[in-house]
Amino acid sequence: MSSDPMIRFELKILNRVYPILINQNERDIAIEIEKDINEQVSEIQKKYAGQDLVDVLAMAFISKAFDNKKA
Repeated sequence: MSSDPMIRFELKILNRVYPILINQNERDIAIEIEKDINEQVSEIQKKYAGQDLVDVLAMAFISKAFDNKKA
């Protein structure tokens, strides 16, 4: 872990805010992650209309977990 000072970043997913602490140099990564998650959630919402938002989030994270394991 870097000794850079930590900053508060508000990750916005499904119109909810999740405050996280990151290093300043991780800000661009956090923005990219936020964008990726919201795009994945949007795709799942279109495919499975009417699903509970918790289920949509779970499906998005499961999908990302599989993608990470394959990489």
